[in-house]
Amino acid sequence: MAFRFEDLGDALAAQSTGLVNERVARMVAGRVRVGVWDTECKSSVMTLREKLTRERDDLVAAMTELGGQLARRTAQLEELARYPEEDPYGDDTVLRFRKRFPGGDKEYVYAAAKTGGLWYVTGDRAPNGVEWTELVAWMGLGVSDVTKIAPGRAAKVAW
Repeated sequence: MAFRFEDLGDALAAQSTGLVNERVARMVAGRVRVGVWDTECKSSVMTLREKLTRERDDLVAAMTELGGQLARRTAQLEELARYPEEDPYGDDTVLRFRKRFPGGDKEYVYAAAKTGGLWYVTGDRAPNGVEWTELVAWMGLGVSDVTKIAPGRAAKVAW
């Protein structure tokens, strides 16, 4: 059996029908502009069994990757569950916390003060004038040791 490829489009069309795989289609289209692809390339034709095996292997790899992502997301949601959904604090509240950014090993200490119903955070790149949900989103997953600072005393926050 011989296939005639006039250009890359023909070779890729043959690949899309399953007659040849993408690597072979690109190889042939690059090597033979106008010509016959015959017995010398027959071994590169993908059988149905090979095609299904390859697709199964790709699906297994994707499922493994998705399983890892699911585990990470579940852990992140569990960590975020410690934050109250609604802002429990009134104006003049100050929170002190430690934050480690993703991929980093250094912890930074921040303070967040609430005034006029909005939170203001120390630090050049920290958010200012944000509501509770935005503060929680910025605090994110790398926060530890949250302390509520009250005039004259400090108390560790239970969440």
